[in-house]
Amino acid sequence: MQRAKAVANQYGVKAYTDSAQMLKNPDIEAVSVCTWATILSKEAQKALEARKHVLVEKPMANNSNQAKLPYFAFNMYQIMFSLLFFYEF
Repeated sequence: MQRAKAVANQYGVKAYTDSAQMLKNPDIEAVSVCTWATILSKEAQKALEARKHVLVEKPMANNSNQAKLPYFAFNMYQIMFSLLFFYEF
């Protein structure tokens, strides 16, 4: 938490250690989900259900059913979902 607070102070924002608490903040409109692939889709789903615009890194899901969630979220809530693919050479 100490490192998170230091970075947050640098940018004048609040530090969080719990994504669920962060997603309750009405001032936050969009999130970039940068986490381990094993929990990426879960965190993205939480953000979409909180009606936040979401940017995720590839892979975005473990299966095709999880991959359909952004489509449904966009149609229901008119929120944006973007997939980021890093290409390193």
